[in-house]
Amino acid sequence: MIAALLLVSAVLKTYDPTDTATLASAYRIPIWLTAAVIQGEIFVAILLLSGLWQSAVLRAVAVMFVAFAVFSSYRAWLGAESCGCFGPVQVNPAFTAALDVVVAVVAAMASSPSLPGSISPRQAKGLAGTYAVVGIVAAVLFVVRSPVTETSLLLENQGGLVILEPETWVGKEFPLASFVEPPVDTLSGSWVILLFHHDCPDCQAAIPKYDALASSSGEAKHILLIEVPPYGSQPPPVRAAIVARLSDANEWFVQAPVELTVDDGKVTGASLDLCAVYRSTGSSHD
Repeated sequence: MIAALLLVSAVLKTYDPTDTATLASAYRIPIWLTAAVIQGEIFVAILLLSGLWQSAVLRAVAVMFVAFAVFSSYRAWLGAESCGCFGPVQVNPAFTAALDVVVAVVAAMASSPSLPGSISPRQAKGLAGTYAVVGIVAAVLFVVRSPVTETSLLLENQGGLVILEPETWVGKEFPLASFVEPPVDTLSGSWVILLFHHDCPDCQAAIPKYDALASSSGEAKHILLIEVPPYGSQPPPVRAAIVARLSDANEWFVQAPVELTVDDGKVTGASLDLCAVYRSTGSSHD
């Protein structure tokens, strides 16, 4: 049952990596680490099904699911709608946290203190061959089905996935102007724009700082906070900054929070360091 759970999780994340990639972006998780987690789930599932090194594998499963439980609990504490554990399938993180705890306890109780058994060369070859086939297929599918970077700043392919790379926009027209809802006139004047996800901890920490900057500068209309879908249930509580949303006509993939400076419709800067607020407070941003 544990092996089946791990395989289902790996298959769903491999088959449709868009949601997994979006979650990884929100938490600044490298894509290689996401791929490694999928490979780890597959490898541990194969070990469980093989019956080899049962005690050691079950102890590893217990540790793995404790880590899963911590992440799911954190997502539940943030009020996220899904844990992100099963790719496109939305599962309440509170439920997955409870399930992870149960699996971890069962695995820990099932493991015995005996030393791992030996493995014959034939078993080793069979295990390696099985993992090679399944792991390579999963890796190829993950690469093939992963989002492809949209190179056109015109964003003409509506209805599909668009990967945003703000660092490539400097010196060009702000490409999201026509996708902001409600419309905001970013074609004139100087703007500081923050792209954020509703369930991103760094984003939520940055929003009050931009709101304070809007209040102190006396130019609230020049501070724009743009929420990237999927949207939260409520807009962020701000007093001075303008809050808008990126149209959900597309699926957007962007590492957030990211700050843009726009002058008369042209992007003059893009940074993950949130220079405007941290420079104004004289502090640094990790």
